[in-house]
Amino acid sequence: MPKSKEVLSSTSNSDSDSDADTKAKRKRQATPEKPSKKQKSGESSKTSSSSKGGSSNKNDNMFQIGKMRYVSVRDFKGKVLVDIREYWMDQEGEMKPGRKGIALNPEQWNQLKEQIDDIDEAVAESARVRALWERAPPLWTRRYQRNTPQPVSLHSRAKSSDRPSETMRDLHFKDNFWNGEITSTAGYDTIIQHLNDGKRTCKEIEDFIKARAAIEEKYAKELLGLSKKVCGHNEMNTLKRSLDVFKLQTEQVSLSHLHLAQTMRDEAKKLEEFREKQKEARKKVEQQMDVAHKQKTTNYKKTMESKKTYEQKCRDKEEAEQAMNRSATTSNTKQQEKLYAKAQQAKQSAEEADRLYNQNVCALGKIREEWLNEHVKACEMFEKQEAERINTLRNVVWTHLNHLSQQCVTSDELYEEVRKSLEQCDIQEDIEHFINLRRTGDKPPAPIPYENFYTNQRTAPARQLPSISRRGPVPPPVNAGGDVTYSAIDEPGYSLIRY
Repeated sequence: MPKSKEVLSSTSNSDSDSDADTKAKRKRQATPEKPSKKQKSGESSKTSSSSKGGSSNKNDNMFQIGKMRYVSVRDFKGKVLVDIREYWMDQEGEMKPGRKGIALNPEQWNQLKEQIDDIDEAVAESARVRALWERAPPLWTRRYQRNTPQPVSLHSRAKSSDRPSETMRDLHFKDNFWNGEITSTAGYDTIIQHLNDGKRTCKEIEDFIKARAAIEEKYAKELLGLSKKVCGHNEMNTLKRSLDVFKLQTEQVSLSHLHLAQTMRDEAKKLEEFREKQKEARKKVEQQMDVAHKQKTTNYKKTMESKKTYEQKCRDKEEAEQAMNRSATTSNTKQQEKLYAKAQQAKQSAEEADRLYNQNVCALGKIREEWLNEHVKACEMFEKQEAERINTLRNVVWTHLNHLSQQCVTSDELYEEVRKSLEQCDIQEDIEHFINLRRTGDKPPAPIPYENFYTNQRTAPARQLPSISRRGPVPPPVNAGGDVTYSAIDEPGYSLIRY
């Protein structure tokens, strides 16, 4: 894209020329004079590499932007056009314009120049996204790949796309956690704090996986209970078979979730074992480093005390010598001998303090060297543990997600069996099966006719209603000898009311 910028800037400067120059350019031929001989590949490469933006022929208003690609300014039917086109060589070695290209009028050319910055940003963004996409695995690979990632070596070199510079060196614990004071343990304490935080992270991920396993187990048990419930008991034929498959596959899904819960518990157990293993290995190194720190601190304090004693003895020696020198002319012989003895004693004490101080400094130097070696070994060991921890946690989470993805695939396969069974469900067959199994007759009841009551009395004898009561017939009345049978009186005008 920078090449295009230079070409565009050169052409934009030509637009700012005077009108006379523009008219003079219009009078020139549209097609420049072509070379009579075909250039060799080596010569063309030299020509193209001679300038950063590509070779140009300003006399012909042609600017090369690539292999056989040129930007030319030409006059066509009285109109100035900026032609971006690909050329080709004929058999005689002359360049001919090809069909691949575009011609822009001045207005379009100006619009293109105004949007150059936006185009540059879009190209840069596209290049960045493309680089990220090439470095990232495809979506289906990230989603369904079962293999865990390859462990990264501790001292492996990163790719150039991952590092801003090829000359950047790797950073290590042993080179970046020192302190200027010999008694300070700030760097070591920082590493220990980070390792403790990492151990806490391992415990949190372990608890997370255990909690997820408990959720999966609870879900599996509830799903298993649900699969045992009555579902479609009264159905028949193909739909009943499909519902039976549905219940069976639901039970299989619950069992697969139980298996997933157990697998997650195994993952958490492995992570716990890894955490305990690192804890034991780190404990030994920490004990050694604590001993080294105590020895270093103790000897440093002892050396500083001996230094103070040495300095004090030196001052006492100087004072004794000065007192002896001052009394050389004023004091008597006995007094001078006394001061001389005192000066000699102070000198011996100073020499003894010097020897002891020098001895402590040498001892501290040896202890310091031992501490430095122990610190380097501890840093290397801690860095190795940290790399193993990061790699293990990454693999654990990766494997955990693989199990979840596999569970989704397994569930989908089981559900696919149900879908296949449902595809075999025939609606018409189920209907016919029900009809053949439970049919009650193929003729409907006869219609009820209208019967006229009076017509039926004239034409047909009266029908007797069926007896509703279950009692027997009424017994005949029993008459005494003197009772009157009123129904047998034949007198006209007889009425019971008179009596």
